[in-house]
Amino acid sequence: MNENAIGGLAYVGQRLYEGGELEKARELYRQACVIAPARADFWNNYGLICRDSGHYEESYRAYLRAVELSPDDARTVNDCYLILLYHLHRDLDLAEHEFIRAEDLARAKLAAAQQGD
Repeated sequence: MNENAIGGLAYVGQRLYEGGELEKARELYRQACVIAPARADFWNNYGLICRDSGHYEESYRAYLRAVELSPDDARTVNDCYLILLYHLHRDLDLAEHEFIRAEDLARAKLAAAQQGD
């Protein structure tokens, strides 16, 4: 699939999400993840939409895939483990460990930005 088509999927998905059409956005992002499975941003957005539409297990699985693809993205790590803490109420030690890791990643990125890297 070409990049314009993939970009179009993301654009339409975002508009649907912003318009409150969560189930349509969820289905579109599910398809986008099938079409472009290496796109961490698609998996992350899918996780967000699943969370907002109350599909917490599905959200967690999507976020886990995003973390696999982009393990050093502080926001994705944080979002993934928020699902465990606030919605699934399980694996709290793992969630705490990953929150600390997300904070460390964010601080390292901030320090690098402050140094001009």
